[in-house]
Amino acid sequence: MEGRSELRIVLLTADRFSPWNGRRRGEPDHIWADMPLEVDLPLLVYRGEEISRGPDEYRFGNVEETEYRHSDRWMVPVVVFQSLLLAVRFGPRLLLGLRPLLIVSRVKRALLRQSSPGAVTRWHRAVIGLTRHLRTARPDVLVFHGEFDSWGIAVVWACRRTGVTCVAHQHYAMPADTPQYRRVERLGRFAPDGLLCVSRYQQELWKSLPIPVGFGGSRRPIWNLHNHSESKKERVGQLLIVPSVGDTVQIQREIANRPNERFHVRPHPGRMGGWDMPNVELYEDNLVDLLGRFDAVVTSSPSPTVTLTAAGQPFIKMRGEQPDGTCPCGERRVFSRLSEVLDTLAEGDALNQIMSLGCEHNRTDPPSGEEYLRAIQQTLAPR
Repeated sequence: MEGRSELRIVLLTADRFSPWNGRRRGEPDHIWADMPLEVDLPLLVYRGEEISRGPDEYRFGNVEETEYRHSDRWMVPVVVFQSLLLAVRFGPRLLLGLRPLLIVSRVKRALLRQSSPGAVTRWHRAVIGLTRHLRTARPDVLVFHGEFDSWGIAVVWACRRTGVTCVAHQHYAMPADTPQYRRVERLGRFAPDGLLCVSRYQQELWKSLPIPVGFGGSRRPIWNLHNHSESKKERVGQLLIVPSVGDTVQIQREIANRPNERFHVRPHPGRMGGWDMPNVELYEDNLVDLLGRFDAVVTSSPSPTVTLTAAGQPFIKMRGEQPDGTCPCGERRVFSRLSEVLDTLAEGDALNQIMSLGCEHNRTDPPSGEEYLRAIQQTLAPR
């Protein structure tokens, strides 16, 4: 690739993102999908506390991995103390998720000999593990997802300690009122050196951020669309419900209030619990594999919205409790609750009267390998 010899660029993920941790071994990383293979860049996997697949099992590109070592445990108090000091100047996000209530909860669990869902210093240890790797590997640019959350700030911190340039690549389409995006200037030097957005719509939305903003696209919603067949599939039901993380509890509550109706649900991978209801049938298949088996998909999640748009499949759009960062211009009708959809259909409205087709502004087709490299270089050019 032209210019590849000038910059050594590495993509970064963490093993906590299913299906890297082994839940679906035939699929790629949940966030990057097969983009490492498409743009011909290596993928670095930070191994935390999750069950991780080895690089030899990964068939979607060149993979290497690093991890926090138990021998580095003496560094944890040092980094925690530094985060307390940095939080005074750069804001509470530099605490990397360290909160008094969280500490009390873990102490209580330890005293009661209960299992803990995760260490309070998870991201402090990520700073330590990534710092060690970057000092040895010395890439020119590290591209990561997670932008401005605890994971993302831990990545930037490790890069600042080692002199590595870092570019954030959007996790997914972020709504305009996202608090973390509205306080980027507070992060100072702990903000990434640039941001690549998943769509042109998002690039326009966030162009006023105090860091350079470019377009990077995303393979996450479309990586397996080539497997989608227009051939007739066996019909399973009328509606497939695909909730977002933030709307899962709301939709579960609504379904529980309709015990005599049957529902088909493809849950969000991060919210698999709470669906144990007699009137619910769960589908853990990839969304693309389910297309054509239902008359319509009801979704409040941004990535499925992009998938359905790219596949040319009409869908019923919900915008519930979790804000959605996709462009609304192609939405014919929008519902705030699942009950509104069901009641509308019960009153006699036809499916084609309430379905949307999406819009081109939400397309995330990523640049080619050479174009992606240029996008990174152009994003960093103003520095």
